[in-house]
Amino acid sequence: MFIGEGTEHIEDAHLQYAKAKSASEDVHRLPSNSATWLSKQHLPLMWLWSAEGRLDSSAISEPVEPEWKQDMFKHGTVLRRKKDWCDSGEENDRNVHVCQHFQHNVKYLKITCDQSLKANRKNFARILHNLSETATNLLGLSMVCTGQNPYFYSGQDLLQSVNNLFKANSYLHLRHIDFRKMPFTLDDGTIQLVSSRSPCLESLFINNKTFVCKVTSETLKEALRHCPNLSALGLFYTSLTEAVLAELLNAKRLPLKLLQLHCERMDQFNPTISEEMWKTLAKRHQTLSVDIELDHTVPAKKIPQILQPAIPVASIELNTFTFMVEQVSFISRNYHSTLKRAVLQTTSSDKLNQALLQLASCCLSLEEIHCYCVVSVAVVQAFLLHCPRLCKYTLKTSKEPHPWLPEILQ
Repeated sequence: MFIGEGTEHIEDAHLQYAKAKSASEDVHRLPSNSATWLSKQHLPLMWLWSAEGRLDSSAISEPVEPEWKQDMFKHGTVLRRKKDWCDSGEENDRNVHVCQHFQHNVKYLKITCDQSLKANRKNFARILHNLSETATNLLGLSMVCTGQNPYFYSGQDLLQSVNNLFKANSYLHLRHIDFRKMPFTLDDGTIQLVSSRSPCLESLFINNKTFVCKVTSETLKEALRHCPNLSALGLFYTSLTEAVLAELLNAKRLPLKLLQLHCERMDQFNPTISEEMWKTLAKRHQTLSVDIELDHTVPAKKIPQILQPAIPVASIELNTFTFMVEQVSFISRNYHSTLKRAVLQTTSSDKLNQALLQLASCCLSLEEIHCYCVVSVAVVQAFLLHCPRLCKYTLKTSKEPHPWLPEILQ
């Protein structure tokens, strides 16, 4: 099983050590990510790079020469990024032990867990528990759940493991936290713990697309005060208020570069952000990009209130499965200078084709367009003609079996 994710920044400690060990040893470089690695003949018992850029754990079970292992991994920069898999279905499996052995050197940790099995969830908790001893070295933490939730399962054991990690450390140097692929309801308590114990945070993503958001605007304001360096945020739109945005206008804050918003059914009960506030925010943070996703539960009458002309939208997903002609025309008129990516889950019609032709002729900076309904040949040709930066698109002129795969342009 592959358990480690390769780093983009393996330092020259490998190279320096290899030269000191033997001047005759060859050192190869992977051109894809410029990471230094030692060939199998020189390091037969260490972790080996695979073609996918992961570390092969099969060599771990072999008797590693102690001097080599200690010298190679005593450098804090040798192993920078690691990806652990909790999907074996066996408690206390090899991944847990390997992670514990090398956790002192890991700076960016991503845990992938198939939460459908109880043993995997226990391994997830054990990894985080072991990590609590050295968590002050971590700079990035990401958690991904890949399985189906058991009936009536709400992920409380996994969330409690996350809370325990932060409770065990009064101060962490974490810069990046990503909960987007952890599909359990986050609450004020978790976000308060995360933000109060990680004041150096630069990015925080809690837009995990659950049915209910329990993170209040008051908690968000408190988190922004704790973390003045936050420059990338992923939130539920229902948690966003003008008071939260006012906190982002503080002159002492660093520029906000990315704001991701997930919109769902709860937004119908809350007031939307005014056009004036978006103008003020865009003026204060002139490099700001906003990504907006509207799911199928957002009431149609609420969409025009959410999509304000002054929002610097870089990516928009309209996963509404309703008629979107007016919204596509609105995007063409107001987001043409900032839009780079658009995703539409809508219904085919001649009017939609005309709106898409307008979108292609106005949004010249588009890099991706994905429309999951049949469109005309003219629409495909228009995007290829008018959008020179287009690198990926899903535009079908006839019905095909799902899933529809995108076309990749070189």
